[in-house]
Amino acid sequence: MEQNTYPYSLDDFESRAVAGPGSFLVKTYAHLFGAIVLFALLEAVLFTVFPTQVLGAISALGPKGTGLLILGLCFATSFISGLLLSRSQSRLAQYAALGLNVVLETLIFVPILAYAVLLTNNLGIALHAAVGTVLLTALLSVIVFMTRNNFSFLRPFLFFASIAALGLIVASLIFGFTLGTIFVYAMIALACCYILFSTGKVMDSYYEGGDGGYILAASELFVSVMMLFYYILIALLNRSR
Repeated sequence: MEQNTYPYSLDDFESRAVAGPGSFLVKTYAHLFGAIVLFALLEAVLFTVFPTQVLGAISALGPKGTGLLILGLCFATSFISGLLLSRSQSRLAQYAALGLNVVLETLIFVPILAYAVLLTNNLGIALHAAVGTVLLTALLSVIVFMTRNNFSFLRPFLFFASIAALGLIVASLIFGFTLGTIFVYAMIALACCYILFSTGKVMDSYYEGGDGGYILAASELFVSVMMLFYYILIALLNRSR
């Protein structure tokens, strides 16, 4: 399969987009970092102010339901971000999309983080998952920047793989079977593909989309990173049981 590359050289991109503190890449990753920090702060508030209600959320959703929402949000955000970009929505609308993703991820992660606390009596395992997520995300980003590939060829695979994974999760919820360790690692691989695809769009579609594109780029990267974080956390929890 032929791989798409950028219609301009890396030097050209750097001269136009990475020329100082107001650059596109700096803004994109600054917004991504801000979204992650806001997510962490909101989770800290929930676990500090409402510990009983937070821990009680485990029975309401459970790890399988959380996985369904995580993947669904990642799948939907990729589509919605592209729609917003193509329609040149206002910067306010783009910030609203980013903020909504942060709030949704905060609520979605409550059951799995509460489960991690009950299983290990602390959030140490979540911190280990966070470190692994950061390192793997950094490695994937370097791959995109070094290869200069926009990874748009992954789009059909992401669509069909996501539909298949959503079907398996729904079936497991209906019929009560366990998806197992292989599924978890397959989902880590899928999350990595989402990050490659989203990072490629940072260097391609979002940059070409003009002013404010970095907000949508950060939004899509955020949900991809959170999906990776979730399944790394699940893998570590499975090993600790």
